[in-house]
Amino acid sequence: MRRSLLVNGALVALALGTLGVVWATRDVATSGELAARKNQLFREFTPAEVSALTLTKGGHTLELRRDGSDFRIVKPWLERADIATVNKWLGAADMATAERSADGVSDQRAGFDSGAFRATVTLGGKKLVLTLGGPAPTPTGARYAKVESEAGAARSVVRGSVATELDVPFDSFRETRLLEYGKRELARIEIDDKDGKVELEQRAHGAFFVRVGANWELASTAVDSITGQLAQLSTELFVDPAQARAALAGGALRMKLILKDASVAPVSLSVGGVCPTDPERVVLLREQAGKSARAGCIAASALASLTPSQDALRLQGPFSANVSEIEELRIVRGGQKLELARKDKAFVLRSPGSGEVPLNVGNQRIAAILGARGELAATDLVGAGEGEISIQVTGGDEEAHREERVLLGKRRPDNSVCFKRVTDAVTRCVTEAAARDLEPDARLLKSLTLLSFAPSELSSLRVEAPDFEERLVRNADGGYELQEPKGYAYDAARVTDAVQGLGTLEATRWVAAEDHPEFGLAKPALQVFVQLTAEPAARELRFGTKVAGGRYARLSPAPDVFVLDPKLYLLLHQPLIDRALCPFDETELSRIEVRSGSGKPRTLDGRLREALGALRASYVTHLGAPRADEGFERPGLEISFVSKAEKRTRVRIGSASSRFSSAREGDLPLCYARRDDVDATFTIEGAMAQSLIELMKA
Repeated sequence: MRRSLLVNGALVALALGTLGVVWATRDVATSGELAARKNQLFREFTPAEVSALTLTKGGHTLELRRDGSDFRIVKPWLERADIATVNKWLGAADMATAERSADGVSDQRAGFDSGAFRATVTLGGKKLVLTLGGPAPTPTGARYAKVESEAGAARSVVRGSVATELDVPFDSFRETRLLEYGKRELARIEIDDKDGKVELEQRAHGAFFVRVGANWELASTAVDSITGQLAQLSTELFVDPAQARAALAGGALRMKLILKDASVAPVSLSVGGVCPTDPERVVLLREQAGKSARAGCIAASALASLTPSQDALRLQGPFSANVSEIEELRIVRGGQKLELARKDKAFVLRSPGSGEVPLNVGNQRIAAILGARGELAATDLVGAGEGEISIQVTGGDEEAHREERVLLGKRRPDNSVCFKRVTDAVTRCVTEAAARDLEPDARLLKSLTLLSFAPSELSSLRVEAPDFEERLVRNADGGYELQEPKGYAYDAARVTDAVQGLGTLEATRWVAAEDHPEFGLAKPALQVFVQLTAEPAARELRFGTKVAGGRYARLSPAPDVFVLDPKLYLLLHQPLIDRALCPFDETELSRIEVRSGSGKPRTLDGRLREALGALRASYVTHLGAPRADEGFERPGLEISFVSKAEKRTRVRIGSASSRFSSAREGDLPLCYARRDDVDATFTIEGAMAQSLIELMKA
């Protein structure tokens, strides 16, 4: 028993002794750790223990001090340091190794003079000083280095990559962001420039107002361009504040940002002038009481984002929200009610009836309401109103949630409608077309998908345009036949695009539940009849007048009117005939001969032969005989394609213009062309037309 107690006591004493040794040597690097770091520049270095860092070079000093988990610059500026750059520097210092010792090299020879780069690192109660000198003989780019500590000084040679990671520009330690306050922290924005003064004020729930005379009106979403640009203000080209003031002396945009927190001084921003180091940029100077001024160069395009006009900031529509911010929509008018609520990745229709509404359809309906722009009018045109629209606007938190309401007036003799915003008592009147979007019509909430069929389900396709008609029939073998107009081959690629476009037909947005004269559907610009094998009657697609985003259209048998993307119209408003001007493929083609004016024919080879062999027209100008102004009586160029069987087909190039105005693609060279075996005039544009024009001049 006694022996057991003695053994246990000895074990306890040994354990306590071991614990004491571990505790006493807790901050002392182990021999293994020291061996592992024998080639490190800093033998004892822990980045997390660094409390201060001072860099000097060429008479300039940068001093940083730890502030919690961050660092602050205390000299020559008073500002927060870029933590990513600080951590990168500390990591580089921790991993920096020496190539070899240079203890026999003098300070003078090594270049350790007063202008050399020095880094003084304070960690715990110790200081380590690193000096980077001049170039060392080998390897290429190497430099001398010296580390001074309590143990003395050690000289070595370091690779150029190590020196580059440590000897960095002082500006790189500065935070590139020039404004640390976000949109929600702003109470007021005042803008002064050559066009006058604009005042914006953020009130409850994140709504911005703009001053108009003595009144305040709800601001449009154009305010987002200002707050968005403010959030992005940053620079990597810093400028001395005094130099910035000199650059801005000739005139600048002045902004004053007043914060919700009254204890924080307002921020003054001045933007303009020319960047001293990059003439493509402008200067921004940031000043705030209690903080050092900061200045840098930013993109010149930022000026436009920061200076929308007062008119652009005045809300012309009913609501000041973006589509994505609206969670609920409610329209009540004349005993009818429409209620729509966002849910997950769709909308829910609550009234009339109930059901799910696709996300894109609900968003389009809300966008149409937000896009109802009105002319300013007297408030008494609405009075108490005979209907109203309300939206619920969500934000990042409960504080940003708000409701906006407008009162709807009676329809006026011209079917226009006035609305009065409850928030700012401003009344505006919209046209008949826009007024339709303000009605509680649930019929405009159906799917945007209009047609959906596979090519094999198509029986025939008929197009009626003002200057041509065509009928395309799908054969049993899956091929097509162009029955009307007769005598023409079809363009396989364009037919494929047309069938695919019709088979996946979707509206851009719904417009109205029935036709109105302004849609231009009574006398359509184009009619397309789609006959499917499974349907007894053809579906008629009518294209009406142009509108933003496309053309008005209607698909039978439904009376609803929608907007279609213009691509399908642009494809079908020209005949689907083959546009190839060379009748032979490469294996059949023997040669190409060209004759300019009355000159002698010459045979082409090389790249020009290859290009003409693949010659295709850009457009079908028209079917039928040539017109007098197309220049085919005396063609400027004749191209003869000759097959290996000596079959010859001639293409004539008529009138040409080196520059002309094209509504489709801007100013482009143009040539008219006709192929002898095709009764149609084609248009060639672009680089190929330019090449043909050059051939005519040759």
